[in-house]
Amino acid sequence: MKTLKVKTLINKLIQRLGTEKAVADCLGISERWVIYLAKGQRKASFYLAKAIKDEVENGMS
Repeated sequence: MKTLKVKTLINKLIQRLGTEKAVADCLGISERWVIYLAKGQRKASFYLAKAIKDEVENGMS
C-alpha cells in the first residue's frame, strides 16, 4: 500500500475545494489546522493522526 503524505493530501483538497475554509468545513477541523497541515508541520500531523486514532478506537468499542 502506498503511503500518502498529509501535506500533499491537504494541498490537493485545497486546490479542489478552493479555500482552506472549505477544506476545514469538509473535514470538520479548524481553518488553523488546515493551514498548519498544508505547511507540513509535523506536530500538527502527529496530533491529528492521534486524534483520528483515538476517535476510531472509541467509535469501535
